[in-house]
Amino acid sequence: MGDWYAENFGWMYWTVPSALVIGGLLCTIAAMAVWDRFSPSVARAGFLPMPTTRGDRLFISVMSIVGVHLIWLAFFGTAFVWIGTAITVLWCVVVARWG
Repeated sequence: MGDWYAENFGWMYWTVPSALVIGGLLCTIAAMAVWDRFSPSVARAGFLPMPTTRGDRLFISVMSIVGVHLIWLAFFGTAFVWIGTAITVLWCVVVARWG
């Protein structure tokens, strides 16, 4: 297993936070796939400028997380990065519920 890992993932410097984020994202995508299999989503109109499904809103949320954190790092560096995380969590809840 260690050799396979070194061959395929040796290019990336894995830290516990990065592994948790990637693992969480993969688990979220798997859960959304199972949920959509048993309860297909229907596009609905919210405050976003187009009708969206659950998967669309998840994608918008993930892209928003990346964007907000990059902007946060550009302006504030690593200081108070948890505030940027709190902003993105709040935004993701708003997009998932009313988006």
